[in-house]
Parts: sequence; structure tokens; C-alpha cells
Amino acid sequence: MNLTMADMVHIDSTNQHDLKHGPDLVRVSRGWALRLRPGDREGRPWEIRSTVAEARILALRQLTNRPVVFARSSALVLWGIPSWTNNPDVTFRSVSHYNARQLDPVTIGGITVPAVRAHRVDSEQVVDDSAVLSGIPVDGLHSTAVLLARSAHPLEAFVAVSAILRRLAGDDVWALRRHRESAEGIRRELMSAVTHRLGLRGSRAASRLIEHADASCESVGERALLWVVLAISPEIPHTQVEVTIESATYFLDIALLGLMIAFEFDGAGKMGENGREFHAAKRQMMDRDLALQRAGWTVFHFSWSDLADLGALRQRLIRMCRWESSAADPVRSALWIPVPAELTNRDRRF
Repeated sequence: MNLTMADMVHIDSTNQHDLKHGPDLVRVSRGWALRLRPGDREGRPWEIRSTVAEARILALRQLTNRPVVFARSSALVLWGIPSWTNNPDVTFRSVSHYNARQLDPVTIGGITVPAVRAHRVDSEQVVDDSAVLSGIPVDGLHSTAVLLARSAHPLEAFVAVSAILRRLAGDDVWALRRHRESAEGIRRELMSAVTHRLGLRGSRAASRLIEHADASCESVGERALLWVVLAISPEIPHTQVEVTIESATYFLDIALLGLMIAFEFDGAGKMGENGREFHAAKRQMMDRDLALQRAGWTVFHFSWSDLADLGALRQRLIRMCRWESSAADPVRSALWIPVPAELTNRDRRF
């Protein structure tokens, strides 16, 4: 988390004028504004959304006069875990009743972050791992992974649990074997937390999802693409696969080793920050693909535009790879559930 309560300003009758006319104050909720830091107005849209998500949590903490612990999507925000939804609701656990409230849109630097809701979620704590971050009570990452796996749409849950596995495993991607062994230990801990509560709603689906979550994926886009591939491919895909061709070593985002098919997700980071870097990355990608193709690999590339309609992407993959729609085993096939429009529209996902 980047913000603290020092970045928030309480708005009352004495400083209403500052809110209306001050260049560095932005209203976040009733009674609370965010004091912008230098450069905040020039942030990228997803950076501005992240700032607003944090500010909304800080504001709601001050607006509630009862003990709360921030959970699920808000826990991801507080722990700095990237999630599918980059404009999430504010969600928290509380033993007392709470009437959901609307949090208004927030505009920073010409970017408007759409309205969300603040609401109470299931008050059960799965693992005793609560923490306090910047003075804010929050569920730990084990609890967050299990609760999302049980209650969220599989797309959201798979992206979140994979990112949590990666964080808990230490992000040691350059020592892949050690990283993966650590991730497997975390996976066993999460599975144990679920199996002790198999009678609870969503527990079996949660076990299935945690079993297939992957710590090696490097971005939200890769995780979403892997979720689609897992549910339809005739063999289990592997991630960050090391391939050496003619003394050059490449790492494939997602690979089907038996079929020698690679799926690459080309996010903004991979393609550079400007036109010069983009063209250099494009040339390097073409040389890499040619080397892989000479070695017998089929390589498919995807970008964020392909993830705008995951149902259409699923059907396209089936056609491109000439698979039957039921090629995957039943356990992996059950990972797929049609994605509602709410999860792909610009109000939730920029």
C-alpha cells in the first residue's frame, strides 16, 4: 500500500473552500478527500485507479464507527496484490450489520474512476492471519486466497490466488526450481485450510482452483490467459518453460510440451514504454518466434484486447488448436464459467 492516513484530509465547514478550489485535493467520499502528491495527476489510468482504491479504503475506515477487517478485494489492494478488477468494491468483515453504500466517481488528472460500493462480506475468518497495514486491519494472504477461491468468479479467484502464491513464494523467479518448491508448500497450506471446511459452500470449487493456480505467471494478463487454456487444453499447460535452441535460451509464458504449442501474452511491460522500445521488442519477438518455429514449436500471441471477451477467446483457441470443446479433463473443464460483462467492462477493468 502506498497511501497512509497522512494523505487524507477531513472535509468540514472550515475547509470546504479548499476542496472546491484547492489544486491538490480530490473528494473521495463523504467527509474525506485525498491530497494529491506531485505527479499523481499525470499517472497512467491503472495507477490512478490503484490510488483511488487505496484512498477509498482509508476514507471508509474513518467513516465506520465499528470494528472492521478489510477482506477479499480490499485485502488485495492493501497487500499490493494485482487483481483482475482494478476498480474494486470496498469489502470488509464485521460482526455487526452494515448498510451498503455507494462511493461516488473520483476524477484525477482527467481520468474518472467509476463509482463502486462499500459493503460487508462473509464474516467468517478462514485462517487466523489478520494483520494491520498502515493502521488498517486486514485479512492475511492465506485467508484472502481461500475466501476468494470459495466466493469469487473463477477468473477473479484464479488471478488472485496465483498472484498470492507468487507473493508468498517470494517472487524468486530467477531460481525457478526453488520458487516452485516454495509455491507448492504454500499451495498445500491453502488446500489444508479448504479441506478442513469441505462442508462449506464453494469449498470443492475452491480446492479445484487452488490446485491449478500458478505462481510462475508474471502478470494479470498471463494468469487470465492460463485460466482459459487450462479449461480447454488436452494436456496440462506449463508456465515459464525454459527452451534452448541453437545456444539461445527462451522462456515461454505458457506451453503444452507434448503438442509443442506456446501461448505468449504481450503486455505493455513486455512491449516497452515508447515507440522505439516497441519496435525493438517486436523485432526481437519475430526473431524468437522464427527460432522456435524452426525447432517445431507453434507460437500464438495475445494481448489485452484479446481478453476483452474471454468467451470469444476460448472459442478462438479451440478453433486455432483444432481441439474438441471437451478436450480437457473434467476437473480442469470445471474451472471455466462464462464471464459476466461486469468483469470485463471499463467500470471494473481498464
